[in-house]
Amino acid sequence: ELLNNLWGVTFYSDNNTIEDISAHDNSRGIALWIAHNNTLNNITANDNGRGLFISQSTNNTFSNIVAIDNANNGIRFDSNTDNNILTDSYIDDNSVGLMIYWNCEDNVLSNILISNSSSYGLEFYYAINNTVTNVTILDTDDTGIYFTYNSDYNNVTNSKIQNSTNYGIYFNNNSVKAENNTLYNNIFNNTVNFFIEDGINSSQYMNTSQT
Repeated sequence: ELLNNLWGVTFYSDNNTIEDISAHDNSRGIALWIAHNNTLNNITANDNGRGLFISQSTNNTFSNIVAIDNANNGIRFDSNTDNNILTDSYIDDNSVGLMIYWNCEDNVLSNILISNSSSYGLEFYYAINNTVTNVTILDTDDTGIYFTYNSDYNNVTNSKIQNSTNYGIYFNNNSVKAENNTLYNNIFNNTVNFFIEDGINSSQYMNTSQT
């Protein structure tokens, strides 16, 4: 158990199996920097500034991750973090549950429950060609999934976005449009299921009615 540090634990190495770690009350609970081909399983990161932070890291597998009550992101993929798999995880009561940020490509997110986020359940910010499947996003205070700043060619399938206070899905035209994303075979039940800002014309949408 790692607590009350600036950084709980940070990995800079490759080809490791990391299991059964708990980090709380740190600035960042658990971080991977320029770390590749690792397997992390049964990781708990609660009550940190950021729970699990992954930057410039590729081909890692994360499973059975629990991230609760972190001040910023429960889990954040940051800066050229590509070709990773996150599965079978629980993210609750964070500001942004799961953030894919800044030129992160080809990540797969599956079998994840994200609940009670105070801003966004899942945020794509300059995120390209990522796959989200069998993800449930519940009870978000603002928006379930937020697309912004050149987040293109992402796919959301077989997922549930429900009980978001403002929007289920929001496409933001923040000078650089989020376009050509595909949402298919999902269930939505929110105050407003979709909001698409003016000037975004080429995204694809399916299953837009409340259920």
